[in-house]
This record gives sequence, structure tokens and C-alpha cells, in this order.
Amino acid sequence: AELEGVAAEQFLHAQDALGDEAERRRAAGLLEAAAQRLRLSDPPTSERYLAATIKALAPVAGADEAERMFALKVDHHRALFEQGRLADGDVLYDDLSATASDPTKLLEPTRIQIYGQMNRRRMQEGMQLGLGLLARLDLPKPDNVMPAIGEGFKRVTIWYRGEDKAKEL
Repeated sequence: AELEGVAAEQFLHAQDALGDEAERRRAAGLLEAAAQRLRLSDPPTSERYLAATIKALAPVAGADEAERMFALKVDHHRALFEQGRLADGDVLYDDLSATASDPTKLLEPTRIQIYGQMNRRRMQEGMQLGLGLLARLDLPKPDNVMPAIGEGFKRVTIWYRGEDKAKEL
């Protein structure tokens, strides 16, 4: 594992010089493994490894690898959010939204994107993202959104406090 980490670091620095498909795939595998290993201990480096994985694999990924590429981009989107790189996350979210094979694949990225909007006090944009995903999922929009949001907060509070404290609400 230590040598794989060293190899991943070398590929990170040489990503613009990657050659044939085999080398790109080998690099992508090592970079992805390094990104996962560093996710909690070194998030900025993990994010760079994820970006390099996508860059290495994109030119050689076949149609059968679309789901893997999508999953890598979802991980990258999360990593950008965790670092507060919300504008970069916006660009990646737009790509995810445009390329999702199924709207259920957007549940996690949309949740993160809504948090990013809320962090920037863009409440209306966050609401529109949520409502847009509901529409893509063919779920009805509540007639009056505010009571529905209040009920959602109540359910989260009950879950967080426990059923025994629900009577206090």
C-alpha cells in the first residue's frame, strides 16, 4: 500500500503526460485508491487525487463505465463542498444534473448542492433545486411548501431527540 501511495503521487504530478489506455487506467486505479485512503485524514489532497482520477480515466472510459465516472464525479462534488469550494461544486453539479442516467442518482449531490446554496444564503436557489429534483422524480410539489418544510423539520427533530420527547413538540 505504501508503494501504491508513492506511485499515485507520481501519477498526480505527471497526469498531463499519461500515455496509452493501460497507463491511464493503472494511474486512475492508484489515484482513486489514494483518494479514498486520504478522504478523512487529508481532504485537500484527496480532492486532487479524485480530480486526477477523473482526468486520467475520462479520455479512455467507455460507455459501460458511465456509472463509475458518475460516481467519481459525485465523490469529487462532495470533496469540493467539504473544502468550501462551492463555485467549483456548482459547475460539477450542473454536469452531474445533465448526465444523470436516473434522477435517483442525484439525491446525494442535490442534498450537498442545497447545503452549498444555503451556506451562501441562496435560499430560493436551494428551494428550486429541491423542487426541481422532486419534479424529475415525478413527485408532486406541495401546494404550500412552508408547512411541508416545517413538518420535515419536526420529523428530523423527533428523530434526533427520540420518540419519547416527541410529545414536547
